Amino acid sequence: MDEFTVRAYETRAQTAWRWHIQARDFIGAANHLVEWYAPVMESRTEVGYEYPPVTFFVPIMVLLAIASENMLKGLLVAQGRVAVSDGSLIRGFGHHKQLNFATDAGMALSPDEEILLDRLRQFVESGKYPIGRKAGEGHGAQQFVYPDDLDATWNWLQRLEDALFAQAGAPLSPVDIRRLGRGPKPSSVGE
Repeated sequence: MDEFTVRAYETRAQTAWRWHIQARDFIGAANHLVEWYAPVMESRTEVGYEYPPVTFFVPIMVLLAIASENMLKGLLVAQGRVAVSDGSLIRGFGHHKQLNFATDAGMALSPDEEILLDRLRQFVESGKYPIGRKAGEGHGAQQFVYPDDLDATWNWLQRLEDALFAQAGAPLSPVDIRRLGRGPKPSSVGE
């Protein structure tokens, strides 16, 4: 590969807002799907309703999980971590272990966030391996509790959004992750 191509690639990889913007694209797409599916999800009003394995939440969660991974990698890049060498991702960036990325970024995590990050890893991997790569894997991506899982993921992504903005200063304005890619916020009666 020629030197110009390698340098251009390395420059893109070491620019935090590139990771951030890609993550926002995935969040916007996921939130658009949430808008479309919300009436169906909300018709399941039983507390703790667990959806069957083949349903519409998987694409939403895969998109949000990939966004989380990209934001974590962007945060590491913003902190000065090297993502590429000799025209390739370094080994430490070429996996989906979000818990490792968060720890490497120095984020203090609650036990619930640690569980969430493992589940998000499973959602990323389920996009490629719907049955897991080996026995005992992938089952976390086949469980979804609405709205709890979606709320926990949005809260996590907002935390990453705020951390990235604080770290990188980014050319991006801060956004409300829950609203990204969705229509205008409905107004309350009487407003």
